[in-house]
Amino acid sequence: MNRRAPLLRSFGKTTVPPLLPRRRGPPWVAAIFVALLPLTSACDAVEELVDDLMGDVGEEEGFRVPSAEEVAVYFDYAGDLSVEISGNVAQVTVVVDRDEYARGGELWARAFPYIVLFTPGTRDALNEHPGLGGVRSVVRYGDGTLVARALLERGALTPVSWQRALNVAAEARAQGTERPGFMRDLVRWGEDHTTHEYNPEYISAP
Repeated sequence: MNRRAPLLRSFGKTTVPPLLPRRRGPPWVAAIFVALLPLTSACDAVEELVDDLMGDVGEEEGFRVPSAEEVAVYFDYAGDLSVEISGNVAQVTVVVDRDEYARGGELWARAFPYIVLFTPGTRDALNEHPGLGGVRSVVRYGDGTLVARALLERGALTPVSWQRALNVAAEARAQGTERPGFMRDLVRWGEDHTTHEYNPEYISAP
């Protein structure tokens, strides 16, 4: 009489895996082994699901909006500077002296948001914080009056145009007082690449 017949009848044409000795131990050992196979597959599926979820968490963490303190370290300004986060935009506010600023005239009033904005700090903050959607520079007088502001959105500048922006801003800072043409170049560049707003009380419409 074939002793393996009951096992074959119970599992159809299923054969005992080679690692399981055919002539050692009772038939129920093989039955338990076969029964555990679906559980092993289920555990593998759960492990894959956990890996996927952890991957999603990692991706979301990569797009975390930085804090104001994290953004502030990118900006070096001798005067009064503060940073706030609004949504996913960092707002960098600088306070200027009304009398000194007035001597620069309307051209300086237009240019100052771009002097603040087109810096290596802005570029690095956007590059190193994927969750940051943009940087807005805001210029105010000491009493809180808005002079001008400009928003540079993520992706508005390519690596090549970023370098151009930095060069234009550097020339304006270094030579803008003696050669106003550099300041006008900065204003044109800024207005072409940002969403900007000027206080009409101090700056006339172009």
